[in-house]
Amino acid sequence: MKLGFLLIVLVIGIMLTISLPAAYSKIQSSSNHKLQGDSTFIQKQTQYHKNQALATGKTVGITKNVPVTKIILVTKYSDHVRIGYSFFINAKVYYANQNPSGNFDQYYGFIPNAKVAVQILDPNGVLVKSFTGVTDDHGYYYQEFRIPDNSLIGTYSVLVSAQMGNAIDSKNLTLFIQPRPER
Repeated sequence: MKLGFLLIVLVIGIMLTISLPAAYSKIQSSSNHKLQGDSTFIQKQTQYHKNQALATGKTVGITKNVPVTKIILVTKYSDHVRIGYSFFINAKVYYANQNPSGNFDQYYGFIPNAKVAVQILDPNGVLVKSFTGVTDDHGYYYQEFRIPDNSLIGTYSVLVSAQMGNAIDSKNLTLFIQPRPER
């Protein structure tokens, strides 16, 4: 009994092994697209004239040239900070097509786990501080930095960038460092 069952399973397995490639080939030949081994899609094109096929050709497109999804980086930050006080930056990353106006408070279309980098440059272009991180589940990133007592007074640049896959967006923000308040 067991031997008969095993023989039936073996015969069915052999039949499937023989028939599946033929079935796949038939499906692929009736499809409009074919994926080759070198990651190239071939799209078959057929021109019709009065219900008759006149010519058949092919269009080759490389899958590596798929357009990159655009992202948008939206920021809020403290643009005037006194020495000894904290600079903060809030950043959110969205899919650009879902937030075309750059609304910071939009509740959908955000991108979790996007890489964020922040660099603070003094008035002479010298790097003062840099941060890196990723956005949370709501596409949000927050960083705070106390302005050191020995900081130069003047106009600083804050370079912020976000990356998700191959998509990148960046902002160049202006930060004014002011003297410590008189006591």
